[in-house]
Amino acid sequence: MYREGNFKIGNFMKVFLLIIIFLFSLPASTVELKPLSNVLEKRNLEDPTTMLYLLQRCSGLYATGWDHIIDQNPEAAEKLLYSSKKFIVHATKFFKGAENFTQNELLKEMHAASEKFQKFYTDLFTENWYENGSYFEGTWIEEDLEMCGIMNSSLADF
Repeated sequence: MYREGNFKIGNFMKVFLLIIIFLFSLPASTVELKPLSNVLEKRNLEDPTTMLYLLQRCSGLYATGWDHIIDQNPEAAEKLLYSSKKFIVHATKFFKGAENFTQNELLKEMHAASEKFQKFYTDLFTENWYENGSYFEGTWIEEDLEMCGIMNSSLADF
């Protein structure tokens, strides 16, 4: 592996990833989640970064659903949690520089990204609940759920 001084390139990738995660952890008030349909109008589905984004985001959406129904319907919640994890597993395939990480490290990174999206969706669910008594009905989140459902059904189980 290439070295410059005592700093390995593999370490550089880890530091770079930590910086990216830090940036995603900044206050969400400056970031607004847009409908997936809007994102897909501007992005190329052949781009691995787009696939990574979609998988992480769908994982976050399914995790939000799990969190909101675990007490009322544990069986359905477990299916959502499984699907959320399935998105995470598949997301690792699209992570640039994945060869520099162990599978465990990759899964942790994908889980952290999923949690960021879960936070956004949870905020939207809560806001919608107070507006009309529903977590996502009547909002663009329904469309996101439909798109993620199609993607989920096309992914192999793990």
